[in-house]
Amino acid sequence: ENDETATRAYVGRYYNDYAQAVRTCALAYLLNGEERHERRAADLLTRLAQAYADLPVAGRRSTSGGSRLACNTLLGSYVLPVLAEGYEFLQGTTALEPAANEAVRACLLAEALAIARHNTEYTNQTAEHLRAFGTVGLVAGFWPLAAEAVHGPTGWHAMVEYAYSEDGIGHEAGAYHRAIF
Repeated sequence: ENDETATRAYVGRYYNDYAQAVRTCALAYLLNGEERHERRAADLLTRLAQAYADLPVAGRRSTSGGSRLACNTLLGSYVLPVLAEGYEFLQGTTALEPAANEAVRACLLAEALAIARHNTEYTNQTAEHLRAFGTVGLVAGFWPLAAEAVHGPTGWHAMVEYAYSEDGIGHEAGAYHRAIF
Protein backbone atom coordinates (compact mmCIF):
# COMPACT_ATOMS: atom_id res chain seq x y z
CA GLU A 1 0.00 0.00 0.00
CA ASN A 2 1.31 3.45 -0.98
CA ASP A 3 4.42 1.82 -2.41
CA GLU A 4 5.51 4.19 -5.18
CA THR A 5 7.71 1.55 -6.82
CA ALA A 6 4.85 -0.93 -7.01
CA THR A 7 2.49 1.75 -8.26
CA ARG A 8 4.90 2.85 -10.99
CA ALA A 9 5.48 -0.78 -11.99
CA TYR A 10 1.73 -1.35 -12.19
CA VAL A 11 1.17 1.77 -14.29
CA GLY A 12 3.94 0.75 -16.68
CA ARG A 13 2.51 -2.73 -17.00
CA TYR A 14 -0.97 -1.27 -17.53
CA TYR A 15 0.14 0.96 -20.43
CA ASN A 16 2.14 -1.84 -21.98
CA ASP A 17 -0.90 -4.14 -21.83
CA TYR A 18 -3.14 -1.32 -23.09
CA ALA A 19 -0.89 -0.75 -26.11
CA GLN A 20 -0.77 -4.47 -26.82
CA ALA A 21 -4.59 -4.59 -26.72
CA VAL A 22 -4.81 -1.73 -29.24
CA ARG A 23 -2.41 -3.38 -31.65
CA THR A 24 -3.90 -6.85 -31.21
CA CYS A 25 -7.45 -5.66 -31.85
CA ALA A 26 -6.44 -3.59 -34.86
CA LEU A 27 -4.42 -6.48 -36.27
CA ALA A 28 -7.30 -8.90 -35.64
CA TYR A 29 -9.52 -6.58 -37.67
CA LEU A 30 -7.01 -6.53 -40.53
CA LEU A 31 -6.82 -10.32 -40.49
CA ASN A 32 -10.48 -11.26 -40.10
CA GLY A 33 -12.44 -8.12 -40.97
CA GLU A 34 -14.62 -8.30 -37.85
CA GLU A 35 -15.77 -4.77 -37.05
CA ARG A 36 -15.91 -5.45 -33.31
CA HIS A 37 -12.10 -5.62 -33.29
CA GLU A 38 -11.84 -2.43 -35.31
CA ARG A 39 -14.26 -0.62 -32.97
CA ARG A 40 -12.45 -1.88 -29.85
CA ALA A 41 -9.05 -0.69 -31.06
CA ALA A 42 -10.50 2.68 -32.08
CA ASP A 43 -12.27 3.02 -28.73
CA LEU A 44 -9.08 2.29 -26.79
CA LEU A 45 -7.09 4.81 -28.83
CA THR A 46 -9.80 7.45 -28.53
CA ARG A 47 -10.00 7.02 -24.76
CA LEU A 48 -6.25 7.35 -24.44
CA ALA A 49 -6.26 10.50 -26.57
CA GLN A 50 -9.04 12.02 -24.46
CA ALA A 51 -7.19 11.28 -21.21
CA TYR A 52 -3.64 11.99 -22.39
CA ALA A 53 -3.41 15.64 -21.28
CA ASP A 54 -4.54 14.66 -17.77
CA LEU A 55 -2.09 11.78 -17.34
CA PRO A 56 0.70 12.55 -14.88
CA VAL A 57 4.11 13.38 -16.30
CA ALA A 58 6.86 11.14 -14.98
CA GLY A 59 9.28 13.93 -14.14
CA ARG A 60 11.46 15.73 -16.68
CA ARG A 61 14.86 14.77 -15.39
CA SER A 62 17.22 11.87 -15.87
CA THR A 63 15.62 8.89 -17.60
CA SER A 64 12.16 10.11 -16.62
CA GLY A 65 12.17 12.67 -19.40
CA GLY A 66 8.52 13.67 -19.25
CA SER A 67 6.77 10.55 -20.48
CA ARG A 68 3.06 10.20 -19.77
CA LEU A 69 2.85 6.56 -20.85
CA ALA A 70 5.48 5.13 -18.51
CA CYS A 71 7.63 6.10 -15.56
CA ASN A 72 10.45 7.09 -17.93
CA THR A 73 11.13 7.66 -21.60
CA LEU A 74 12.89 4.33 -22.02
CA LEU A 75 9.78 2.40 -20.98
CA GLY A 76 7.63 4.87 -22.91
CA SER A 77 9.74 3.92 -25.93
CA TYR A 78 8.50 0.36 -25.57
CA VAL A 79 4.83 1.38 -25.38
CA LEU A 80 4.68 4.10 -28.02
CA PRO A 81 5.58 2.12 -31.17
CA VAL A 82 3.00 -0.53 -30.28
CA LEU A 83 0.28 2.13 -30.00
CA ALA A 84 1.48 3.70 -33.26
CA GLU A 85 1.30 0.37 -35.06
CA GLY A 86 -2.27 -0.17 -33.84
CA TYR A 87 -3.14 3.33 -35.01
CA GLU A 88 -1.58 2.66 -38.41
CA PHE A 89 -3.58 -0.56 -38.78
CA LEU A 90 -6.78 1.51 -38.46
CA GLN A 91 -5.85 4.02 -41.16
CA GLY A 92 -8.21 3.86 -44.10
CA THR A 93 -11.06 2.45 -42.00
CA THR A 94 -14.12 4.25 -40.71
CA ALA A 95 -13.34 3.36 -37.09
CA LEU A 96 -11.81 6.71 -36.22
CA GLU A 97 -13.87 9.72 -37.19
CA PRO A 98 -11.78 12.68 -38.37
CA ALA A 99 -11.81 14.47 -34.98
CA ALA A 100 -10.90 11.29 -33.09
CA ASN A 101 -8.23 10.47 -35.67
CA GLU A 102 -6.63 13.90 -35.21
CA ALA A 103 -6.83 13.60 -31.39
CA VAL A 104 -5.07 10.22 -31.46
CA ARG A 105 -2.45 11.54 -33.87
CA ALA A 106 -1.84 14.56 -31.61
CA CYS A 107 -1.52 12.31 -28.54
CA LEU A 108 1.02 10.05 -30.27
CA LEU A 109 2.98 13.05 -31.53
CA ALA A 110 3.02 14.69 -28.09
CA GLU A 111 4.50 11.57 -26.50
CA ALA A 112 6.93 11.12 -29.40
CA LEU A 113 8.13 14.70 -29.03
CA ALA A 114 8.65 14.22 -25.29
CA ILE A 115 10.81 11.20 -26.06
CA ALA A 116 12.66 12.99 -28.87
CA ARG A 117 13.43 15.94 -26.57
CA HIS A 118 14.99 13.51 -24.15
CA ASN A 119 17.17 11.83 -26.74
CA THR A 120 20.77 11.59 -25.56
CA GLU A 121 24.03 10.93 -27.33
CA TYR A 122 24.87 7.41 -28.51
CA THR A 123 23.38 4.97 -26.06
CA ASN A 124 21.14 1.94 -26.14
CA GLN A 125 18.40 4.17 -24.72
CA THR A 126 18.80 6.44 -27.72
CA ALA A 127 18.25 3.47 -30.01
CA GLU A 128 14.93 2.83 -28.28
CA HIS A 129 14.01 6.51 -28.53
CA LEU A 130 14.79 6.54 -32.25
CA ARG A 131 12.58 3.51 -32.82
CA ALA A 132 9.72 5.06 -30.84
CA PHE A 133 9.62 8.58 -32.18
CA GLY A 134 10.69 7.51 -35.66
CA THR A 135 7.76 5.08 -35.83
CA VAL A 136 5.31 7.81 -34.81
CA GLY A 137 6.84 10.20 -37.33
CA LEU A 138 6.24 7.66 -40.09
CA VAL A 139 2.75 6.64 -38.96
CA ALA A 140 1.57 10.20 -38.31
CA GLY A 141 3.15 11.55 -41.49
CA PHE A 142 5.20 14.02 -39.48
CA TRP A 143 8.31 13.77 -41.60
CA PRO A 144 10.60 16.05 -39.55
CA LEU A 145 10.29 13.62 -36.64
CA ALA A 146 10.98 10.58 -38.83
CA ALA A 147 13.94 12.41 -40.41
CA GLU A 148 15.35 13.30 -36.98
CA ALA A 149 15.30 9.62 -36.02
CA VAL A 150 17.26 8.68 -39.13
CA HIS A 151 19.42 11.71 -39.93
CA GLY A 152 19.55 13.76 -36.70
CA PRO A 153 22.78 14.44 -34.79
CA THR A 154 22.19 11.32 -32.70
CA GLY A 155 19.96 9.59 -35.27
CA TRP A 156 20.36 6.17 -36.79
CA HIS A 157 23.13 7.11 -39.24
CA ALA A 158 25.16 8.73 -36.46
CA MET A 159 24.51 5.71 -34.22
CA VAL A 160 25.87 3.37 -36.88
CA GLU A 161 28.94 5.50 -37.37
CA TYR A 162 29.80 6.32 -33.75
CA ALA A 163 27.97 4.08 -31.30
CA TYR A 164 28.69 0.53 -32.30
CA SER A 165 31.53 -1.48 -30.91
CA GLU A 166 32.21 -5.17 -31.01
CA ASP A 167 30.03 -5.26 -27.88
CA GLY A 168 26.96 -3.65 -29.44
CA ILE A 169 25.30 -0.26 -29.04
CA GLY A 170 26.98 1.73 -26.32
CA HIS A 171 28.96 -1.37 -25.31
CA GLU A 172 25.84 -3.15 -24.07
CA ALA A 173 25.50 -5.75 -26.84
CA GLY A 174 21.80 -5.01 -27.22
CA ALA A 175 21.08 -7.99 -25.00
CA TYR A 176 18.00 -6.56 -23.35
CA HIS A 177 16.93 -3.72 -25.59
CA ARG A 178 14.25 -4.15 -28.21
CA ALA A 179 15.55 -1.74 -30.81
CA ILE A 180 16.06 -3.60 -34.04
CA PHE A 181 17.86 -1.92 -36.88
